[in-house]
Amino acid sequence: MFMSFSIFFFPKKSKKDKNGNIPIYCKISTSSKDRAEYFTKIRIDEKLWLATPKRASNGSIDYIKGSAEKIKNYNKTLNLIEAKVQKKYNDLIEEDALITASDLKDVLTGSNKPNQYTILYFLEKTYNGRKTKRSKTGLRTHINNFKTFLKEEYRTDDIPVRALLQKKYLGLGARLVEWGEQKGWTKVYIKVFLNAIKSAVNLAVDQHYLEYNPIRYKLKLKSSDIKKREILIFAEVKLLEEFYFSRKGFERTRDVFLFQLYTGLSYIDALKLRKEHIVKGIDGRNWIVKNREKTKNVARIPLIDKAQAILDKYKHLQEVEDKLLPVIHNCAYNRNLQKMMPMVGIDKHITSHCARHTFATLMRESGSDLSNIKQIVAHSKTSMTEHYAKLTPGTLSEEISKLEKKLGS
Repeated sequence: MFMSFSIFFFPKKSKKDKNGNIPIYCKISTSSKDRAEYFTKIRIDEKLWLATPKRASNGSIDYIKGSAEKIKNYNKTLNLIEAKVQKKYNDLIEEDALITASDLKDVLTGSNKPNQYTILYFLEKTYNGRKTKRSKTGLRTHINNFKTFLKEEYRTDDIPVRALLQKKYLGLGARLVEWGEQKGWTKVYIKVFLNAIKSAVNLAVDQHYLEYNPIRYKLKLKSSDIKKREILIFAEVKLLEEFYFSRKGFERTRDVFLFQLYTGLSYIDALKLRKEHIVKGIDGRNWIVKNREKTKNVARIPLIDKAQAILDKYKHLQEVEDKLLPVIHNCAYNRNLQKMMPMVGIDKHITSHCARHTFATLMRESGSDLSNIKQIVAHSKTSMTEHYAKLTPGTLSEEISKLEKKLGS
C-alpha cells in the first residue's frame, strides 16, 4: 500500500525560554496517522516566525523573516531537514518497506535504531533467556547456521528486523527451508530451525521494534517425516546382555546402556548418579531417588537385580571418581553404541536415549500400568527425602518386578 508523508515546522510557544525565544519543532506525519516530533535546535524571537512560509527566488522556502546571516542559516537548516526526510522517504519507497514517522525522524537524530536491532540481536536475547545448557547449546547451533544461511543466500552478516519488510526479504522463511533441504537436513530439524528464527522476530514484535512478523512460512510435517525413535525388542536386549566385548570401552558403554534400560534413566541422570541417590526401601530393594536434571521432577526407581549388579561391578568408582557408573561423553558414548550394535547383530541406529524408551516399552509389554510407568520415569512432583522409598506406593515395586520377571534373572 502506498503511504505518503508530510512535514510541518512550527514554533512551540509553551516552551518559551527566559529570553523570550521559542523553539522550532518539526512534525512528521504519515498517511496512516503516525506522527513524530523533532526539535530543530533553532530558537528565535516569536515575532520572526512567518505564519505563511514564503518561497524564495532560489526555490528554497523561508520560514523565518529577516535578512541577517543568522536568519538565512536558520532557513537553510529547515530546508535541509525537509530534504533529508524526503530522501529517507524515497529510499524506503524504493525498498518497498513499511514507512513510519519514527523511521523518517531517525535520519535527523542520527539514531541507529533501525539497524541496531537485527535478527541476530534478538536471537542472542533469546539465547540469554534460555535456562538450561541443553537449550542454549541447541539455539547456539541455530544461530551459527543462520549466519551461514545469511552469507550464502543474501551475502550479508545480519538483517535489521525492520528490513524484513523490504521486498528482497519477502519469502525468507521459504528460502531458509529450501536451503536446509539442500543441506540434507530432516524436515523435523528444519522446522525447529525455522521456528527459532521466527521466535526471535516475534520477540522484536513484542518489544515494538516491528509491527508484525513477516516470516509467515509454515513447514507442515507428514507422519513419514517424523523419524520414529528406535528401541530394542526383548530378544535384542538379551543379545546385548550376553555378548562378550573384548574392548573394555565397549563393555563399559554396554553396561551403562543396560543400566539406563533397566532403570529408565536419561544419559545426564546416569552421568550424575551419586551414592546419596541410592536409598534402601521397605521392600528390601535399593531405590534410585533423584531429581531429574532436565525437569527437576523426582525419579523414583526400584533397582532390579541386574541394575544392582552393574552398580556393584563399578563400586570402585565411588572411591576414585565419586560416581557410580563409567559414563563417558555423550558423543563418544553414542559413537561406541553405533559401532557395537552391528557386532552384536542389531541393525538399528541406537543412541543413549533409546535405552529410556526401551525401558518404558518393556515395562508396558510386561503388563505395567501406564500411570505407574510415568511415576517411575519422573513425572511426580513429590519432594525427595531420605525415606522416600517408604512413601512410595507398593505398586511401583510390584511393577518393576514385572519387568524383572520379563528380563529374567
